[in-house]
Amino acid sequence: MEGGARERLLGEEAEVEEGLGRRLWKENKKLWVVAGPSIFTRFSTFGVTVISQAFVGHIGSTELAAYAVVSTVLMRFANGILVRTHASYPPFSPPPPLPSSLPFLRIPQQDICTLHFFIRGSSTDPLRFFHPSSSSSYVGLMIFLRTSLGMASALETLCGQSYGAKQYHMLGIYLQRSWIILCACALLLTPIFIFTTPLLKLLGQEESIAEMAGTVAHWFIPVFFSFVWAFTIQMYLQSQSKNIIITYLAVATLTLHLFLSWFMVMKLNLGLAGVMGSMILAMWIPVMGQLAFVFFGGCPETWTGFSFTAFLDLWAIVKLSLSSGVMLW
Repeated sequence: MEGGARERLLGEEAEVEEGLGRRLWKENKKLWVVAGPSIFTRFSTFGVTVISQAFVGHIGSTELAAYAVVSTVLMRFANGILVRTHASYPPFSPPPPLPSSLPFLRIPQQDICTLHFFIRGSSTDPLRFFHPSSSSSYVGLMIFLRTSLGMASALETLCGQSYGAKQYHMLGIYLQRSWIILCACALLLTPIFIFTTPLLKLLGQEESIAEMAGTVAHWFIPVFFSFVWAFTIQMYLQSQSKNIIITYLAVATLTLHLFLSWFMVMKLNLGLAGVMGSMILAMWIPVMGQLAFVFFGGCPETWTGFSFTAFLDLWAIVKLSLSSGVMLW
């Protein structure tokens, strides 16, 4: 009897341990189902930018500097990456030399220093974008752009709450509301890209770089608008654990962008137009694929079509967006 009791107790303990391990494995799988596609999507988006910059480096130093002005300042502000003013950065220190094992990049060392100066915001910056007289305008632009990113972040909260409460139809309504608000915000930001050249000249930028940056900024307008849709659809799908489609599209577009950039620059000699055209395709193909997935049966419970209800209670979304934007600081 005693021996049997001991055996049963040991057996129960083994079952408890096995159950805990299985639960941990299941929770890890659920975590990576959500986190894995998100991580790779971020990697893919950044990879498109890096590939584009590498091929722009083959075209010329002026084009590379202009691309850096637009992608590092305007676009990174809009994506909420740059969160501090130049005064908060430590003093400039020279960047490490470019490894000789990366001949593909083929960017002159002086251009790397120029980019490093620009990103670090040194007062001796040859690009001179962060002029002391522009500090107030810079802070105002940051506040406005952080608010726009907060609008996209608010959707994640609302979709998560609605999905947890099993109010599935509200996810589609919130998605449409976020489109309305973010498109309006993007339209308000568009003049920054349209008038990049006079803005940079006003801030003391070199004329050749300012002119080229204006051309690059015009190409970046469709890229900027693609983020309006990409941010919102990804959060909408992520709240339902249906973001594996995002990974498939990210793999396809990253590969396509690498090939098209090489073909247009190296074979067709299209220069900046070839790189930026490939980048626009790389940004919009995933958006089109995700929209097709949502519209044509991928989310039958949460997407029931367009509704006029999306135009109601927009102010509540704006207030939540403002608080999300403040949190990003």
